[in-house]
Amino acid sequence: MRLNPRKLRSPSGVNMGCRSALRGTYFVTICTKDCGSLFGDVVDGKMRLNEFGAVVRDEWLRMANTRSDLKLDDFVVMPNHLHGIVVVDMDGRGEVQSTPSNEFGLSDKVDYDSIGRVIGQFKAIVTRRINTLQKRRGSAVWQRSCHKHDVCDEKELYAIREYIVGNPARWTWDAQNPQPSLGQQESLSEHDVDWEP
Repeated sequence: MRLNPRKLRSPSGVNMGCRSALRGTYFVTICTKDCGSLFGDVVDGKMRLNEFGAVVRDEWLRMANTRSDLKLDDFVVMPNHLHGIVVVDMDGRGEVQSTPSNEFGLSDKVDYDSIGRVIGQFKAIVTRRINTLQKRRGSAVWQRSCHKHDVCDEKELYAIREYIVGNPARWTWDAQNPQPSLGQQESLSEHDVDWEP
């Protein structure tokens, strides 16, 4: 199954077909620079993380453990991208709760419209750690932006969860796979996840 990105988001990242999003719930996809496979391999439909992939997984989990205003739902680290569901906890005034700054000196305050900043901080920390492991400085790990989608309702949330959990099993047909199987084009349609927001 493959999500149809045209049904998911507009160029601005706002789901135009969504009348009332689950407030603060986002489906994000973050890709590596040039879609390079840096984080491991899919073997027999299961993702096998390498050392860099473990850094991505650990920092993704740590992000929620160090921030009182974020909760994580399902996520998967793939060879060249990460899919995840992030929920920003809103207080009664439409503001996000905050915690003190983290060990990297980055702000832990997030507002509803700044999920991009949260992802930017995550990417910066992962890049720093991977560059340290490689004994390099300043090497890019990620593409400049990320794909963000406002989740509309429980039905869509469930479909996105299924997509995330099943992503390694569908790697052979994934558009992000730099080495897709032969006959990929013919078999893509039978693997689409398609729903109306």
